[in-house]
Amino acid sequence: MVSVIMPTMWRSDRTEGLLESLSNTSCVSEIIIIDNAKDNRPDVNFSDKVVLLEQDQNIFVNPAWNLGVSESKEDYVCIINDDLTMDCESIFPIMKELMNHIPCIGIHSSSYSYEEDDVLMVRGHDIGRGWGCCIFLDKSRWVDIPEQLKIWFGDNWIAKTYKECASVVFPIKTEMSTTSNSKDLSDVIKEDIKQWGQLSTVKIMRNESVPKVVKTINRWEDHNIFEREVLAINMLKQFDWCPKIIKTNAEEKQIIMSYAGSPMNAENVPEDALDQANQILLDLASVKVRHNDIKEEEVLVHDGKVCLCDFGWASLEDDFSFGDSEISSEEKPHGIIDDKV
Repeated sequence: MVSVIMPTMWRSDRTEGLLESLSNTSCVSEIIIIDNAKDNRPDVNFSDKVVLLEQDQNIFVNPAWNLGVSESKEDYVCIINDDLTMDCESIFPIMKELMNHIPCIGIHSSSYSYEEDDVLMVRGHDIGRGWGCCIFLDKSRWVDIPEQLKIWFGDNWIAKTYKECASVVFPIKTEMSTTSNSKDLSDVIKEDIKQWGQLSTVKIMRNESVPKVVKTINRWEDHNIFEREVLAINMLKQFDWCPKIIKTNAEEKQIIMSYAGSPMNAENVPEDALDQANQILLDLASVKVRHNDIKEEEVLVHDGKVCLCDFGWASLEDDFSFGDSEISSEEKPHGIIDDKV
């Protein structure tokens, strides 16, 4: 049997139809509704399967997912958005069987234009647009989403912690993010973006004969930040201001690279820092690479040498895929910073 977890603020016209479809699905034992806007709740005749968890205020999506999982009684759970139209009675028995073999399954981006009756499966971390609208999970592997993430990146966290993931393709309709696209939540999402960036870790290993940096990239998986950074650094390794890759671990999204210094500040800035920085820009232009996101903390100094790091948003001129069909060609979502000193 499957426990369904559905946060809602009752803003979608699809919610009542989805609840009816879930209630009529035999392998669904309970529908846990985390009611984040109880004053907006319509006069709904809930089925006996519904467990209503009223909140005094909006606790947001990711904390609601954590709460729903903790309250669920089944080994298998489905975390679902409230703005979907799908044939639950046909889909859920198939997904329940698939969860016996794969612990984490989301929705492939092609599902939203798919018209066939067949269910197709795609293995691997294909965390594209809409993957987190409906996720089927083996609860035994659940790791709570960090409390600082409120609306965005919950699905990215799930994909990272479960590691063994897949996507399925079946017909599904939605306006996508009916609630989270609301202007009143934009500040919360901006903070999520900041917090998710900080969850990516950089560890400096100074105790070894040659200091190294271990960088784990836990964000923007659908934009291939890890893969792009590896490509860019390998393209720039001829320049002495660029860190050198020692080893990568694609499964852990981890790059081990040479130590390139600490952020430039008043105490370590070289006298010729401006000349060195200009040379870095000239070197980038010579191989047609753009960094697109140069910030103060990404300009480093090591033994008087100015270095540049963090190439996750780099591009080959305007091509964010670097000519690789496996890498997203979408540009930096929240604005490009022109390469300049």
